[in-house]
Amino acid sequence: MASSTIAIIITAITMVLFFSNKFAMSVVSCLAALAMGILIPEMKLSQIYSGFGGSTVVMVAGMCIVGDALFQTGVAQKLGAKIASTPFARNERVFIVTVATICTVMSAFLSNSGCIAMWMPIIASIAAGSRGKIRSKMVIFPAGIACIIGGACTLVGSVSQPVVNAALMGTPGYEEGFGMFEMTRIMGPVALIQIIFWGTIGYTLLKKVLKPESPDFDANNAFANPDMISVEDKQDVPAWKGTLSLIVMAMCIVLFIASGYQPFKSYFDIANIALLGATILFVTGCVPVKPALASLPWDILICIGAVSAIGTGLDVSGGGAIVAEAVLALFGGENASIIVYCRTGVRSEHASNMLLNLGYKHVFDLGGIVDWNGEKVAGTEPGSFAGDAQ
Repeated sequence: MASSTIAIIITAITMVLFFSNKFAMSVVSCLAALAMGILIPEMKLSQIYSGFGGSTVVMVAGMCIVGDALFQTGVAQKLGAKIASTPFARNERVFIVTVATICTVMSAFLSNSGCIAMWMPIIASIAAGSRGKIRSKMVIFPAGIACIIGGACTLVGSVSQPVVNAALMGTPGYEEGFGMFEMTRIMGPVALIQIIFWGTIGYTLLKKVLKPESPDFDANNAFANPDMISVEDKQDVPAWKGTLSLIVMAMCIVLFIASGYQPFKSYFDIANIALLGATILFVTGCVPVKPALASLPWDILICIGAVSAIGTGLDVSGGGAIVAEAVLALFGGENASIIVYCRTGVRSEHASNMLLNLGYKHVFDLGGIVDWNGEKVAGTEPGSFAGDAQ
């Protein structure tokens, strides 16, 4: 059996096992990496575990520690409590928009589940003191959706982005992977639309679907009972720890943005920025080392480290090219017009040349996104052909 066929079969089985959710992601990804390394002769054995030394694993681990510090020091909880005393909580519609906005921003850098878990008791507390103006169930649902969308806005916002990034970095020519805010260009407008949606027709639809006026609206809703609401007390945590955790998070965000430009690009990448943030918290004693390391999502980190081998196996065996050809055949095959517009001009050129070598006749290379200066793209004129095989 051809190596390309084996690689495609391994990938397909891996995807089925991922979606079935019957086995841990780490177990499935490790088995897939081992299968690729052993059964694909073109793949080096060292490439099975090379992903564990990649920047994505370090970045996710570091930002998990930095993000969790905001919860452990009580900063995240205090932020929510302050919202309750502002005009943004004056009625249900305004409060939904406020919570959706904050959850979108917070979940872009913090755990989606941790963000909504923090906000549920806060929402319930505000609802309990609103004398019926705000109903917790009406707010928690939009908050959960906002966390999901916000989590898709950055590289660290959700599990899927680092996993895909790790697979991409296993492909020659794409070792740099995605930048921290590359998906923000797409998901940022989506996030804005969802916030506007909740403030307009979304709120109307929510009332029609959830029927808040019905007598059984709050049935089985624990957060509708004020006696069951509890917010973890962080009063014993020194104030300097909360301040430092907030400063470190802000520092990481600023450096993530700056790392896309010179001269910062030569000194920082997403991995060492996250590592710097976590190290500061450890050295200062803001976060205890052993509990922080124990609470890391090891299943996800192992999955990210192993999954890059799947991308490598598909690439070296030719399986990836076969899949790409099959997909492009649905859109016109070799005569399809393909626009290539990657993060950097080097990446765009590499991808364009690969497509031309595969026989595609109309490939437009628009250069690199980061190289755009308003008039032209470094390395190629916007709109020019990368090549024409006619």
